[in-house]
Amino acid sequence: MLCINELYNFQTTQEIKINPNELKIIILIILLLIFGCKKKDISESCQEPSQNMAGIWKGSWKLPPDPPYNNQTGQICSKINQNGNLLNGKLYDMDNSSQFFDSIDIKGIICGSSLKLQTDTMTFIIKIVAKFNGSVINDSSYGTFKIYSENYESQDGTWWMKKDTANTCK
Repeated sequence: MLCINELYNFQTTQEIKINPNELKIIILIILLLIFGCKKKDISESCQEPSQNMAGIWKGSWKLPPDPPYNNQTGQICSKINQNGNLLNGKLYDMDNSSQFFDSIDIKGIICGSSLKLQTDTMTFIIKIVAKFNGSVINDSSYGTFKIYSENYESQDGTWWMKKDTANTCK
């Protein structure tokens, strides 16, 4: 039976031989694990925003013609915060025309004059996501959006908003 001192001496006196090519591969794998798996922040690959989106934006939307939306229209207002290219805030249904939300969180990114926003909400037991793509020029934003839920993708809806100097949505 080995005592602890003999075991310790046994472990420290063993010579490990590694082929230089194997050592290079091990070092490469370690470096890839450390540095290669870092996700690149999408805002790092963007152009500088051409528009300051921070503030109040008011406008309208029109849903696609397919059921259950049937060309529904309404008035919206958004309060947007901006940190570099990243956007977040709230989107409000101003005239209670939406059957899906009164107010909803939005997040997004602005690259140059291109704008991408997204909302997520739960109604009953279904998650509904709206994805907005558009442009921002001279304090106006416009574009298309799609609504996604479990096993459903709508046709394109449209939206338009203008920056508002009033400091309130409701």
